[in-house]
Amino acid sequence: MQPSDLGMDEYMELTRIIGVEPYVTVNAGLGDANSAAEEVEYLNGPTTSYWGGKRAANGHPAPYGVKFWNIGNEPYGWWQIGKTTLEYFMMKHNEFAAAMRAVDPSIILIGSGAMPDQMHPRDVKENASLESIQPKFGTENDWTGGLLAHAWGNFAGISEHWYDRAEKRPTAPPEAELIEFVRSPSNQVKMKAQEWAIYQQRFPAIQQNHIFLSIDEFAYTGNSFGAPPSLKQSLAYSMVLQEMLRYTDFLTMSAFTTGASTLDVTPTASVLNATGEVFALYGEHFGAGTIPVKVDGNSPQPEPRYPVGFAHPKVRAGSPTHPLDVVAGLSADRQKLRIAIVNPTFEPQGVRVSVQGFQARGAGKVWRLGDGHVEAVNKAGAVPQVTIREVRVPALHESLKVPPASVSIYEFPGFAAR
Repeated sequence: MQPSDLGMDEYMELTRIIGVEPYVTVNAGLGDANSAAEEVEYLNGPTTSYWGGKRAANGHPAPYGVKFWNIGNEPYGWWQIGKTTLEYFMMKHNEFAAAMRAVDPSIILIGSGAMPDQMHPRDVKENASLESIQPKFGTENDWTGGLLAHAWGNFAGISEHWYDRAEKRPTAPPEAELIEFVRSPSNQVKMKAQEWAIYQQRFPAIQQNHIFLSIDEFAYTGNSFGAPPSLKQSLAYSMVLQEMLRYTDFLTMSAFTTGASTLDVTPTASVLNATGEVFALYGEHFGAGTIPVKVDGNSPQPEPRYPVGFAHPKVRAGSPTHPLDVVAGLSADRQKLRIAIVNPTFEPQGVRVSVQGFQARGAGKVWRLGDGHVEAVNKAGAVPQVTIREVRVPALHESLKVPPASVSIYEFPGFAAR
C-alpha cells in the first residue's frame, strides 16, 4: 500500500500547469466498480450529480473532462495486492467498464495487459524469444490475449509495462559494451511490437477497430548502482523512443517511470538530468505532428554477443544501419525533413543518405545531445554536462557525419509531394 498526499484536484491542477493530458488508473485490486464509477463522476460529472456536486463544493465547478482511464495496475503480478486469476479479472474488468461508462460514455478505457514475454514465475529469468513464448498465447500467461478474447468492446487500448536492467558487460571490449548497453532496453519495445503483430493475426478486429497499445510504464533501471543517469543512459533512452516511433500506427501512448526521475533535485534547485534532456530533445524537435518516414539500410543489427543476467528478449531492435540507429519524419506541413540518429560508439560515424520523395532546399540545422563523454551527468547546482546544442549544417547531400556517443536530430527545409 502506498500513502499519497496528492488529492485528485491537486493532480488535475498539476497536469494543467505542465500542459499534459491526465491519465487516471482506478484501483481494481482491492477497489470495486462502484468506487471507480464514483471517481469518474467526481472528475467528469456535472454539478447536478452527487460527486460532481462534491467537486464543485471543493472549488472546482467545471468538470475536468478526463479522457484516459486505465482499469487496474498489473493485476497479473504476484507483487500486487488483490491479484486474481485471469478469468476472474476479466469479469472484474468488464464490470468496471460498464459502471464507468454508465457515468461518462465518452471516456477512453485501457485494459491492463501483459504479453507472454512478461509472464514467468517469480525469481525466474527468461530471455524470451518469439519461439519460446508461442505455447503461452491464449493461456493464463497471456493477459493481453485474455482481454482480446474475453473483454472485447470494453477497452479502446491495452497497456503493457516493461523494465530493463542497466547492466555492465565485463567480458565485452569497450565499444561493444557501449553498443549492447545502449541497445538493450529498445529490444523490450521490439518484442512488444512483434507480439502485437501476432495478436493482429489472431484478432483481425484489432486493426478494424483501431485498438491501440499503451506502454505506460517503462524504465532502464539500476545504472551504476544508484548514480545519477549519465549520457550513456541517454543514448539508450533515445533508442527506446526511436523504436517506439517505428510503430506509431498502433503504439500511440507511452509513459516513463517516473516523470520525477527526469529531474535532479535539491531543496533549493532542480535541473533536467541526462534522461530528462532526452525527452526534451525529442519532445521539442521530433514531437507531435511529425509524419513517420520509412528508413531502410544495408547494415542490419546483429545479435547481442555479450549476454548478461537480466531477462532480455531475443530480438534485434534498431534500424538496418548498424551501428547507428536512424528514424526520420516530415513536419506536419511537409516542409521539413527530420532525421534522428543515435551513435552508440566511441568513434565518429558517417551514413550515406538517399532521400526519395523529398526535395531538400538550403542549409539545415541539428540539435545534438552528447559529446562523447558517456559518464557525463547533470546535477542541480552544478554546470550541466549533458545539454542540447543547436548547430547550423550545410544543405542535405549524400552523407551525414555523426559525432561519437551522441544523439542528433537534423532538420532540413524543402518540399515533399503528397
